[in-house]
This record gives sequence, structure tokens and C-alpha cells, in this order.
Amino acid sequence: MAETREEGREPARAAGEGGEHGERGGSGDAEKLSLYGYPQCPFCGLVLRTIDSLGLEIELRNTLAEPEHRRDLVEAVGRGTVPVLRIERGEGGVQWLPESADIVRYLEDRFGRSA
Repeated sequence: MAETREEGREPARAAGEGGEHGERGGSGDAEKLSLYGYPQCPFCGLVLRTIDSLGLEIELRNTLAEPEHRRDLVEAVGRGTVPVLRIERGEGGVQWLPESADIVRYLEDRFGRSA
């Protein structure tokens, strides 16, 4: 399983506020999710299909179209390889989860199996 990194930086906004998909649990358990990658990436596509099949609304932070997203990713994990799921925890911590298989496993475990 891939390593994840925690950080205490000011979190960025992600889709899924107000109890929508991408945020779960009570106020202390809430998570906001965003995916760093781009649609043409085959590994990102695997994650995007899983997100779609689970009916989730997770912001795609396109690292090809938006250079600041790639800079944020490199600053956080030390490389620009995608996909990487950014998990903003309710208590202010941030976890970065790389590797498509690990992201799919996390999403399916957290939100239910895809069809």
C-alpha cells in the first residue's frame, strides 16, 4: 500500500460541502475530497470512473490545465505524478493518497462498492 502524507497547511476547497457526496460523518468526522490529475491520464480515468459509479462529487484539480494545482501537488508530496486524492479531515489535517488502486480502494471502502 502506498504511503500517505499528513500536513497542517491551510486546506483548499473541494466539492462535497454541506453533506453532499465527498463529505461524510458529523462535524468532527467530515472529509472534503479533491482529486489531482487530468482526464487524459489512464490511471486518473480509473479513479474518475469509480467516482462516477459511486455517484460522488469530487473536484478534479486538473494538473495539466492549471499549473497552480501541479505546484500544490509537488509541494505536498514531492512529485507531480497523478492521480493523488487530497483528503481534508474535519479537524484540519490533510492526507494525500497517491496511486490509483489505493484511491479506488479507499473510495469503495468509505462510500460503498461501485457497480
